[in-house]
Amino acid sequence: MAYQGNRVSLTPRDTAANPDMEVVVGWDRGMQTYFAQVFNGVNEYGEDVMPVDMGNRTGEITYPGAVIDAVRPFAEVPDDLGRVLAAQREADTSTYGQLRQEAGHVARTADLAGIDISVALHMTPRAETRTQAFEPEDDDLDGGEDVGHRMGY
Repeated sequence: MAYQGNRVSLTPRDTAANPDMEVVVGWDRGMQTYFAQVFNGVNEYGEDVMPVDMGNRTGEITYPGAVIDAVRPFAEVPDDLGRVLAAQREADTSTYGQLRQEAGHVARTADLAGIDISVALHMTPRAETRTQAFEPEDDDLDGGEDVGHRMGY
């Protein structure tokens, strides 16, 4: 088991039959959810084949056992994986409100240091254009047979 940041890479089962398999689990700080993904090569369209892809919605999985159970058929699961995942979450107790406060703190600190972190919108006025549905000579506003003739009706 190896991990970098919030991704814990697990050793896939039966690598001879599935040489392209990659199994990862972890805690997603921004989404406040555990996640599990099993990649097993690509299909004929060049898209990843993912027999497991969970933890994609905010707060979706709050218990590490759910992701462990999901990847167990695909990877060797170390005895301490539940503790590792729980420690990731404990180390990251940020909530959305706390993240906003942290961002505000960064902005205030930058302002005090004289660093400009503002983002300016630059709007360029567009040249005025006028769209006309009919050419003047084609207007048939009297309800005759040619109403909509040039409109594909």
